[in-house]
Amino acid sequence: MKCWHISLIVLSALATNPAAAQIDSRGSIGHQFGEEPGYEAGYTRGGAFLPLLYDGNHTWLWYADLQYTLDNYGDDAGSVGLGARHFFEQRDLIAGVNAYWDGRDFQSDLIDHDVHQYGFGLELLGPVWSSRFNVYLDSNSPVSQPFSRVTGLNYQANNLAVTQQTGDLLLDSMQGGDFEVARRLRSLPVELGLGFYHLQAEGGDANHAWGPMGRVQGWLTPQLEAYAAIRNDRVFGTTTSTGLVWYFGGASPSGQSRCERMAVPVRRQYNVPVTTLEANVVNSTELARDSVSGNVLTFTHVQTGASGNGTAETPYGTLAAASNAGTDVVLVQPGLYVGDSIILSPGTRLLAASRSHSLSTQFGTLAMPLTGLGGVTEILYAPNPGAAIALANNTEVSGFTITDPFEGIVGANITGINLNHNVVNGASSRAIELLSVSGDIVNNSVTGGLVGLRISSFNGGTISNNIFSRNADGLIVATLNAGTISDNIANGNSGAGMFVQNMNGGQLTGNTANDNGGRGYSFSQVAGGSIADNTADGNTDSGFQIAQLTGGSFRGNVARNNLESGLFLGATTGTGTVSNNVFDGNGTNGMQLLQGLGGVISNNTSSGNDIGYELNFTAGSTTALTTNSATNNTTSGYSVTGTPGSGAGTNTGNANGSNDTY
Repeated sequence: MKCWHISLIVLSALATNPAAAQIDSRGSIGHQFGEEPGYEAGYTRGGAFLPLLYDGNHTWLWYADLQYTLDNYGDDAGSVGLGARHFFEQRDLIAGVNAYWDGRDFQSDLIDHDVHQYGFGLELLGPVWSSRFNVYLDSNSPVSQPFSRVTGLNYQANNLAVTQQTGDLLLDSMQGGDFEVARRLRSLPVELGLGFYHLQAEGGDANHAWGPMGRVQGWLTPQLEAYAAIRNDRVFGTTTSTGLVWYFGGASPSGQSRCERMAVPVRRQYNVPVTTLEANVVNSTELARDSVSGNVLTFTHVQTGASGNGTAETPYGTLAAASNAGTDVVLVQPGLYVGDSIILSPGTRLLAASRSHSLSTQFGTLAMPLTGLGGVTEILYAPNPGAAIALANNTEVSGFTITDPFEGIVGANITGINLNHNVVNGASSRAIELLSVSGDIVNNSVTGGLVGLRISSFNGGTISNNIFSRNADGLIVATLNAGTISDNIANGNSGAGMFVQNMNGGQLTGNTANDNGGRGYSFSQVAGGSIADNTADGNTDSGFQIAQLTGGSFRGNVARNNLESGLFLGATTGTGTVSNNVFDGNGTNGMQLLQGLGGVISNNTSSGNDIGYELNFTAGSTTALTTNSATNNTTSGYSVTGTPGSGAGTNTGNANGSNDTY
């Protein structure tokens, strides 16, 4: 469609007629809101009315009409037209004929196709009354594209039946015509038009549209036009549109004088209308299959108070009855499950119907029926001792509320788990207890337990966007080998917010630990991985504590308003790096180091603490202490014992109680 721009330029140059100065070329730009039959988008249109030949008395005129349209979906269209008008002085009437070529780029989810039409028009333009008759001839053959869609999902026993509709989607431009009679009001610059239109496409009577049309058009100024139109037919229903058009150059489009009437805009349907028709439609039903394995998906159904055998028609009444069911999904309807528990089989998804869930099938991703029902799916008073939910390899638990259990969710030596959108409240032991796992633990909330989440060894996956609040300890990971712990919140726990004993790899990033009774974050040993961009705020002990840093990096973290140190380091050896952190307003030290043997401490900022940096370097230390900053610390900016391996003299500060630099 980019050829429209070239056509506008070339024909504008051909239209120059120096001898005829009173009917000049005129441009226009406007925008339409709403829709038309066969054209559902609003659009912006620019045009040029170009007088080609006419006589000095304005009794006859040959003109070109160029239009370019860009709709709200980004599809373009264009029109090229030639016309002639003749003025009959005795009747004070202008008669005109025109011929057009219109093109349009049509795009939908299934079809991208250019459509065209030829148009011919007759017009009678009087000082008060006018009439117009236009014919549009389709120049395209219909195009088709196969389609398929799911029209029904129904559980049958322990399976899911999927009803699918397939067929061909036919796209065809429509041909037809329209006729209008219009009257200009004498007292106002307004014109009213009434008429009839007919459009048809292949596909039988279902694609024949006809009905009345009307418009009101007014001139807010001689160059600014406003309009509104309405149409109604049995194919497209009622369509309405409104718009504004600004004309510039040439005669006013309002048509007051003879010269202006000779150059009034052509009223026609510039947009090529299209319709779609579904053909060869076939309905079929088959069982849903897993998109990867191709196996038929199986379901176990649970509804509190029922007493069936786990089918959709007769669900189990308890979770325990569905233990080790061996199906792909155990779907649990909202309700209260008192003293209940379940043991999952490998590969099972345990899903609470209170949340929405989806399935990956041969038909694509489908919304699972009988989910997203709202309410709460709650397990209350799980067995003591024991756990409400026991995991296995490649299992998912989603959407449950577990209240006052001994343990909420447990699993050992498993991979591929997915815990999401669960709530565990008041566990008398560990709310979530996992021994040597990998997988994803996201968007869960754990409150009021002995430990919010404890993992003996995390070997890969993601722990993110969880909330650990008002537990004894929020999150404990004995060994972090790989994976990401990110964007979690540990708030108001009586002990540590997050505690990683041995960090050998992985990332701990973007987390927040605030107002905990112990440390915000505690690490026994960091040998690798990254601790980055975390926040510790208002904790009763230190914001961050690392007993031994032998590798990895601690960077971009913020520790503020903690009662003890912002960062407490027991020892640094090896290649560990502490850089670009902020320690602000902590009760004792911004950063405290007991034994500096190696590593790098650089580009940190410490302000508003008692001591900015309290550092002790052992004999023979290779630690690089460079380009740190200390500001407004009460007692001292730098309190350094021993000598670092390098960097003395590069550390700056001001407004400290003493020792602004080191």
